[in-house]
Amino acid sequence: EYCLVKKLKPHEIVLMVDLGDRREGVLPEEALVTAQKIAKLKGVKLIGLGCNFGCYGARIPSNEAMAKFVKIQHEIENELNIKLTHMSGGNSLSLHMVW
Repeated sequence: EYCLVKKLKPHEIVLMVDLGDRREGVLPEEALVTAQKIAKLKGVKLIGLGCNFGCYGARIPSNEAMAKFVKIQHEIENELNIKLTHMSGGNSLSLHMVW
């Protein structure tokens, strides 16, 4: 509520989704419900999703994991009628997918 009291712009949130590394984020099946809860909060705004690989569980990003990540993005955008502008699909371990 600090943002509201001080009449500041909303605090922007990137929701982390755990796609197997067991390092951070909500489980994929909890992402939509969590996003719905965030959308109801005053003074915050969901602007994106993030996931990480290879830090704790040595999980290497795969096409399947990235497809699930994009599916979650679309589910949240469609359900909440928003456009997520920040998508962070991993770290340098994801570069092989870019090339």
